[in-house]
Amino acid sequence: MTELVELLEYTIDEIQREQPKMVMKSDPVKKALELIKENNITSCLVVNEDATLAGIITERDILKKITGQDTKLNDPIEKHMTPNPQTIKGNESIVIALAMMSHGGFRNLPVTDLSGKAIGLINMSDVMSFFTNHLRDD
Repeated sequence: MTELVELLEYTIDEIQREQPKMVMKSDPVKKALELIKENNITSCLVVNEDATLAGIITERDILKKITGQDTKLNDPIEKHMTPNPQTIKGNESIVIALAMMSHGGFRNLPVTDLSGKAIGLINMSDVMSFFTNHLRDD
């Protein structure tokens, strides 16, 4: 069985799943909703034209900010996203990601490269799945 201490040494790049779904901040809200629904995901990264991270739109954003309001599905995503979210670099450890999510009270953490371009997304489910899969008896 792998020791938990060993697992905490892994980096975000080593546990990151598939590429995240991305939308442009000028895209309509309905595009983000469709991506979330079709891909059974909890969030989309929102990027600028140069692929730098502008924000994130999550299921929670949709429930809190969109549902029940006079929001048009053609509104630009930037009106409803969480702008400038905290980010992490792929070479940072799982411990840092867990601390950031725990302290910040969020479940999704965008991964960026050194230039600020969105390259990934890590969430609490990814980390828990990683631990579960590696802590099983061999």
